[in-house]
Amino acid sequence: MKENQKQLIMSVIALAACAAMIVISMFVLKIPVVAVCVILLLNVGIACCLHHEPVWLHGVLLIAELVAGILCKKIVFILLCIVIYVVAILVLKYKKEA
Repeated sequence: MKENQKQLIMSVIALAACAAMIVISMFVLKIPVVAVCVILLLNVGIACCLHHEPVWLHGVLLIAELVAGILCKKIVFILLCIVIYVVAILVLKYKKEA
């Protein structure tokens, strides 16, 4: 498989994960779409800024995000956010290596 095809597949996976998060948050969790999209963009932006940092920093960030979700009683939504963050980090790491 060519390198361009692999990058396209990774991008499609990331977009599918984002779309799934938006749909699940809107229809299952009943969270307004604007709030979901803003938080999604914040997660992806943070991932872009920190993708070259050590793994422990990502762990601290994810723990802080999980604690915030527990305090706000939105655990499922925050777990979706964590999945998006991890997908974004993996895609960025893969693109950096390629």
